Amino acid sequence: MLNTNRIEINGVWYVREDAIQDPIDFLEADEMSVTNSLRCSYDPTDWCFEASILLKENADSVDEFDIDGEPWILVTDKRSSDPARWIKHDIDNTIWMLGVLDGDLTSMEEADEMFDRNGLYHFKAFLRVLINKDWLKTE
Repeated sequence: MLNTNRIEINGVWYVREDAIQDPIDFLEADEMSVTNSLRCSYDPTDWCFEASILLKENADSVDEFDIDGEPWILVTDKRSSDPARWIKHDIDNTIWMLGVLDGDLTSMEEADEMFDRNGLYHFKAFLRVLINKDWLKTE
């Protein structure tokens, strides 16, 4: 098959200017700054909890679960039958998370606005899972 995007002039091959692709098409993997993370989720009926935590920069495979930093949690309130009306909360304050577990009054004010009794029950259980995974540090 003849390649019409190249031309040979005096023994040198040239590529047509309009055939050159945007440089972004050629971005090499080692030139990219990619952040790796782990996720876990818990999805009881009216709520969904998804936690993510970053892996250390040098973690090249899933066998190297060397975490870096603290977890953040996406909470989805699914009490509405219409998914378009589900409410999402991003939580990244580990002091607040631990305050909810400990019943801290300041943390509980916000938690009581965010959750119903069932949601708070499941959220606390999910936080204990994160502690057991060593994602959420109690010290």
